[in-house]
Amino acid sequence: MDAVKRLIQYVYNTRTLGIKYSRESEGDKNTPIIYGQGRHPLDDGKNHMMVFADSDYAADYSRRSTQGCVVMMNGGPIAWSTVLGKTICCSTAEAEVMAAVSASKEALHLKLLLKEIGVEHGSLTIHEDNQACIAQATGGLRHIRKAKHYSIALRFLQKLVLDKAVEFEYCDTNSQIADLFTKALDEQKFTSCPVLMPPFLRACLLYTSPSPRDS
Repeated sequence: MDAVKRLIQYVYNTRTLGIKYSRESEGDKNTPIIYGQGRHPLDDGKNHMMVFADSDYAADYSRRSTQGCVVMMNGGPIAWSTVLGKTICCSTAEAEVMAAVSASKEALHLKLLLKEIGVEHGSLTIHEDNQACIAQATGGLRHIRKAKHYSIALRFLQKLVLDKAVEFEYCDTNSQIADLFTKALDEQKFTSCPVLMPPFLRACLLYTSPSPRDS
């Protein structure tokens, strides 16, 4: 009951905020806007998907990592998820690779959906804040000794990059939206999120994050 009251209060207090999807016009550039007048600093205003992937390494009591991803398009989120990993990762790079695999699958599915309705989409860009993950995924089809225990997941990403289906771009932590889906943030960072994330979505995070008892 307390959780329901908290959700209602949150939604009521943020009732003036919302999501606005927009696209470029032939006249003045119609810049995508996210909640109010803010927009993500990496959004260049083009009509394409922006994929963010992140992972919180071994923070759960079971030592499994929490994977989060969000897909933005035309200034607003169209898909998001937070999942507690099924296996225990031995490094932050491995945890980030697993999160990137999940985000890639989701984005590729949405790309096929867009194609079915007549919208062509180029190579997908995955915004990642882990340099080791980016280096392993973009180094070509190669064997990495330290990654041999998750080589299949890594090879999946390497093949997507080689086929130019996806590309990786470094994203600093302060611009990493998916960070919201992996852990509880401090008050300062959480309250700054209206520029990046819709209020209703942030409220849902309070109740959709994986429970420590989930298996």
